[in-house]
Amino acid sequence: EVNEGNFPSLSPAQHYAILSALPAKTLTAADRDRLSGLAAEAGRLDEALAHAQAALSRDKGGRRFERHRAVVGLLLKLERAGEAEETARRWAASSDPTPEQRATMAELLARHGRQPVAEELFVAALGAKYLAPERRFGLLCRRAAVAKGRQRWDLLLEAARIVPAESPARDQCLDTIDAELVDPSQAEAAAQLAAAAKDPRIKASLLLAEARLHIDPKRRAEAYWQVYKLGWLSDDLAYAACYAWNSSGEPRRVIEFAETRLRNGKGLSLDVSRALETAYRAAGRERDARRAAPGDPEPTDRTQGSPARDAGQGGGMF
Repeated sequence: EVNEGNFPSLSPAQHYAILSALPAKTLTAADRDRLSGLAAEAGRLDEALAHAQAALSRDKGGRRFERHRAVVGLLLKLERAGEAEETARRWAASSDPTPEQRATMAELLARHGRQPVAEELFVAALGAKYLAPERRFGLLCRRAAVAKGRQRWDLLLEAARIVPAESPARDQCLDTIDAELVDPSQAEAAAQLAAAAKDPRIKASLLLAEARLHIDPKRRAEAYWQVYKLGWLSDDLAYAACYAWNSSGEPRRVIEFAETRLRNGKGLSLDVSRALETAYRAAGRERDARRAAPGDPEPTDRTQGSPARDAGQGGGMF
């Protein structure tokens, strides 16, 4: 068995030149693996592929997955994508791979733009029987990592539903989606994801993304209202929500929100108190408006105006 440790000072090309001169009949499958790696390092991809295929043909069952992956990878580097796909399909059909092995092969193909075949392998991996939740979660995250847009977010949401509500892994999935929903053009996608979500925490997270992104004041106000009714409107977003409700002509929502807090023994921030005053006036309840007016004078550098657009991203208003 050849060993590069015998030639520590040689470059990969020099090492390969020496070892490739050995009689082919004496080379084991492991020798062919090493020769393939050295040839690839030396930039001789055609020869690397020939050695990888020879190693695979000599495999007695010990490293069939690794050797198939090497062959597929070299075919992709050589831009022989059709052969790479056929090799991967043939391996998947005949070798009874594990779901994780299917996912690894799928990732390799996806990195080279062979998404349809990668999807076939991921679907097969996730369709395995008796797949424990932890393994399913991992496979979904791996599939999401090579997906884009709506498909990626759907996969991350499916993964988030698998793990316990208090799991940091769930928060990581939701935070990833939230970080990628950054443009107003994505508001409808956020709304659709929220509509499909069943878990209140997940739904609220997506509704907040919709509220942050939507340019339609009424849609923004409705998203905040749903978050409030779900019980997930945090204190740092209270004023953003109240402003949205007042701006969309729905002062009753501000009043319901604020009065419910007061009945429950919770105070109102200065900003929310001013929003409540505005809501009472819009509802024709002047007496209540005077009573709700905060005692502190209005700051000279702000009006009852719009909260900063990035407040909905989780930054505090107060």
